[in-house]
Amino acid sequence: MSNHVTTEQIAQYRNKRMPPGDLLAFDRHVAQCGECRAQMANAGRVSTLMDGLETAAPQHLAYDQMADYVDAKSGEVDREIVESHVELCDRCATELGDLAAFADSMAAAREAEPAPLATQARDLGAISFAKKAIRPKIISGEDEKK
Repeated sequence: MSNHVTTEQIAQYRNKRMPPGDLLAFDRHVAQCGECRAQMANAGRVSTLMDGLETAAPQHLAYDQMADYVDAKSGEVDREIVESHVELCDRCATELGDLAAFADSMAAAREAEPAPLATQARDLGAISFAKKAIRPKIISGEDEKK
């Protein structure tokens, strides 16, 4: 190994995925090259820092937060939380986009669907049609005699 080690080789070494032949050459080079040893040490510190950042990352948005945002039921603070989170989180941004598209398609379907016809009322079990159309007349016993 005549050149210095690469970040890809360091990652392979740390993840124990380096082929055996390359591992021996890598190990010999790092043992003799102070610059590559320093690069390995720095890569370890960066890795530790990155691990710390990953654990400090905010949780994903809850479904209720996204649904309220899509339905315009969120307060100003909640809208700001959702908007700032989706700027940083691709997963939540995708889910929010999917939820908004679904809400739009449902609204379009409701607008496009015609109201049931009176002839379909029987099949739909539309009690409300029967209540509106038929008003039973209550007659007293005296009215029957007339």
